Amino acid sequence: MRQVSNVYFDDSVYKEQICLHDIHLLSERTHDLLLCAYPETEDFDDCLLEVDGPVTAERDGRHVRLTIGRIPEPSLARLRLSSPTGGFQEEYRLHLYPAFDYADRIGTYVNPQNKDQRIVLEKDGTVRIQTADLIDSLPEFSLPGKGMDSHSLELVLPDGKHVDGEGTEFTLTPYVRFVPERKALFVALLLEAYRDGFCDKAYLCGEGDEDGIIGYDSFEWREDE
Repeated sequence: MRQVSNVYFDDSVYKEQICLHDIHLLSERTHDLLLCAYPETEDFDDCLLEVDGPVTAERDGRHVRLTIGRIPEPSLARLRLSSPTGGFQEEYRLHLYPAFDYADRIGTYVNPQNKDQRIVLEKDGTVRIQTADLIDSLPEFSLPGKGMDSHSLELVLPDGKHVDGEGTEFTLTPYVRFVPERKALFVALLLEAYRDGFCDKAYLCGEGDEDGIIGYDSFEWREDE
């Protein structure tokens, strides 16, 4: 194996749950993580794994499979990778969380920074989003959700559509993912408005640029809702 300068895990499936040397995973399942290197190499034959905590690890080529048992509360484990011929030794923090799914998190979530913004997760998968956008007098969006992606912890949602009385077409793109350690959501809402060949866009909550999301608002679960 040739010398490499950087070893990392692919984040195309787990998305923001993998961040440099921090990996966030739900328990009671096996996670298949894809190992990458720079410069690229397909040869990880002498890559050694060490892991502590309630985790077992095995490697199959570029795939590192982590099996996590049942845990009662969030915990931290560590994964170490090393290769004599590759010339690397890396350590990753594994943030482990008790298992949950969409059904465990139904209810109402409110943005503390703008309490008129709220998201309601219903038992049948419907997700209702109140943007509190008074400028455009947007109605509540009711979207047919498909539950939670168990890898990225994102809600699987379509865009919301609305046409106002003046013919302006609005598209709401929601980016919503579960906070694993408590009942809360990370949310960014992108609104695009189209009329007469012109397009305007803005984030109603969260932050983003032409490359994507750069910040989320935290919506907190309300027991009294």
